[in-house]
Amino acid sequence: MGTLLAESVPIVALAAVVAIGAHEGIEAFYDNMLTPDLSGTPATPPEDPDDFENIDHSSQLDVSGKRARVRLRTALKTPKGQQAHHTIPWELRNHTVVRQAARGGFNMNGKMNGISLGPTRHMGSHPQYTRIVERSLNRMGNKPMNDRQAALALRNYAIRANRIISRSSAKLR
Repeated sequence: MGTLLAESVPIVALAAVVAIGAHEGIEAFYDNMLTPDLSGTPATPPEDPDDFENIDHSSQLDVSGKRARVRLRTALKTPKGQQAHHTIPWELRNHTVVRQAARGGFNMNGKMNGISLGPTRHMGSHPQYTRIVERSLNRMGNKPMNDRQAALALRNYAIRANRIISRSSAKLR
């Protein structure tokens, strides 16, 4: 029973921050629930090796926003009528940790960094969500990591965030 409660807390937190808006207490709670795991725990290999190879994906960060959205939409095979959501927001592509992770194999426009959402859940920008992710990236940046470790940390973060988002029906704000 304790495990079920522990697993449901991030979902409730995401739904609350998404629905309530700028309420800092709820936002801080969600922020803490998505604290990056930098314990060094090995990540499960991705289903799609194109999403996580030991190659430099920095060039993915230099494309236009429109092209990035098209690439993500293609990678996710997003159905017509849905939006392709960058889990690590495109607006944060120049963050030091994102650049480091891209060099280590994290594809910002790959399937691992996205989720397809309906227009009632995602339409355009989501400044609160982006701010939460940016704070998490800042915390990651406070730890010494090589490029591969940064890629693993972002991959694990994206998996956790996608799991939370997929279990919620609230709109990203």
